[in-house]
Amino acid sequence: MNLRGPVLVCRAFLPAMIERGRGGQIVNVGEPDPDALRRHLKMLLRLRRLRPERVARAIVRALEHGSELMPVGAEAWALHALERLSPGIAARAIRAARRATGI
Repeated sequence: MNLRGPVLVCRAFLPAMIERGRGGQIVNVGEPDPDALRRHLKMLLRLRRLRPERVARAIVRALEHGSELMPVGAEAWALHALERLSPGIAARAIRAARRATGI
């Protein structure tokens, strides 16, 4: 898992955020595999034809409501629930989707 990137981002932005005294939030979007997010987004965009604007709105909505997680689309919510209930089955479903889409 690559923790260096998020740590460096926090170190770079937190001092200025604290100095301003207005609070704020840092959004770290990622997965252990640096290319996994790109592949998952590409797969979702292909399967659901999700527009990047919809994904961006979901991120903003999550920030506004203090949500730590904001799956976008029915498939993402279903996969999130499956990952919580059975991580092994979820991993197999992701592998099957990757094979089916060539991602």
